[in-house]
Amino acid sequence: MVGDFTWRDAAAAWPQPIVTDRASVVDPESLGMTFDAGHGAEALLVLWTGGWADLEAAIDGELVLDAPEFADVQSCVAVADALVERLLGSAKSG
Repeated sequence: MVGDFTWRDAAAAWPQPIVTDRASVVDPESLGMTFDAGHGAEALLVLWTGGWADLEAAIDGELVLDAPEFADVQSCVAVADALVERLLGSAKSG
């Protein structure tokens, strides 16, 4: 299950709020999403326009922290796909 998307606006005053209304964002600098595959397999993924992601996940009872990089849209999607596959694999085995 994927939760609501969140955005952070680079044009907003500091501290930039995290919002769920994409229409209220002038200059999006991040897109965040949560994933819950059940059986304790869950994650928060934040994709940044600078070409990296912040990943926090609980998979098979382990805390996973990572900062994968991507160069283009295709590799950005690959980061999210790999996370979902890992979560689903964990949920199936759990």
